[in-house]
Amino acid sequence: MPTTYNPPKAITIWLLLSSLVVIYDATYILLRPYTFSPNILSRFWQGHNFYATVDHVYGASALAEKDGFPPRRSALNFIYLAKYFSTSGEAGRGGMLVVGFMGVVMTLAKTVLYMLVEVCSGGGINDLKTFVLFYILPNSFWIVFPGWCTYWFAKEIVKGIESGGEGKVKKRV
Repeated sequence: MPTTYNPPKAITIWLLLSSLVVIYDATYILLRPYTFSPNILSRFWQGHNFYATVDHVYGASALAEKDGFPPRRSALNFIYLAKYFSTSGEAGRGGMLVVGFMGVVMTLAKTVLYMLVEVCSGGGINDLKTFVLFYILPNSFWIVFPGWCTYWFAKEIVKGIESGGEGKVKKRV
């Protein structure tokens, strides 16, 4: 009988809250231009409309240039969230560890990629203070928490492998 999936509460809270933020964010991107001010849906994304002045991938210029990266990224976010939620109740401990690991690694890797693109391109048209306060600091949460979650999931997966799936860690010879 597989052991139960019991991550620290902080991981459960992070996965729940970050999933809601990802859904909210992806919806903003996929519903553009209706989410831009002064359109009908813009009132639900007031913060995003400000953020679009900092991170231009969210703004009207990216949409006008037919930048395909933001909507494809948002579609990918929905795909991995669907996978996460579809297996959350039935996969058992091993399956949930792998799915959780997959989700946090994807989040971590995507965020590092986005930040490297911004840093390597000079941070867009933002001054340093705006770039640090409204881009680097908020996005760093998407590196710190998924990084810690990645460590925890990897540690649990290794424990399971070393124990042969029996819940007891075998000593290495």
